[in-house]
Amino acid sequence: AIRRELEQRPLQADDLALLAMAHLELGERETALFHAREALEILAECEAEGPEAPQQDYFYCHQVLAVTGHPEEARQALQAAHDLVMARAEKITDPALRQGFLDNVAQNREIIAAWQAIKATH
Repeated sequence: AIRRELEQRPLQADDLALLAMAHLELGERETALFHAREALEILAECEAEGPEAPQQDYFYCHQVLAVTGHPEEARQALQAAHDLVMARAEKITDPALRQGFLDNVAQNREIIAAWQAIKATH
């Protein structure tokens, strides 16, 4: 609500994706789906520029969409999360630091593993 009042729309994606996950955990699937889709709309508008953790937002939305029975949208959100992680990794010139970014950051590791699992089934 505060970010809406301050008109910080890109930052709202972080809040909405987290709210989506919270509602999913509470078993409130329709509300979770509503928040996930709103987060995805914002991420598309701002082209993932502005949110604090757009790769995490996409990953949370992926999880909500997958559980609520929207596999194609879930795959698209996961691909966006994966693409962001890999794009950021490419900017790290030191190979050891780049590998650490991919392997040691739990969220990145989860995104990569989920993407590899989807790619293995297609």
